[in-house]
Amino acid sequence: MRACCCLIAIVLGAVLPARTPQAANALQMQQTWAILDQCRKESFQKFPDQTKEAQHQRDRYIKECKSRHGSGQAAPLGGN
Repeated sequence: MRACCCLIAIVLGAVLPARTPQAANALQMQQTWAILDQCRKESFQKFPDQTKEAQHQRDRYIKECKSRHGSGQAAPLGGN
């Protein structure tokens, strides 16, 4: 009986996903990317023009949006 209980515990341990630090980190990264995607979408809706000025406004908006959501600094979208 004891061997049977040990075998069940081993099988369940192998089948059920473990909550590891890597899984938590992956979830956090996924949430960060979702916030970034939403901020970028909003920035293009707010500043749709394809000018340098609009690009700078979008970059500024993304940084502000990310800091509102607590996900740190955003990388600039485009080139110069």
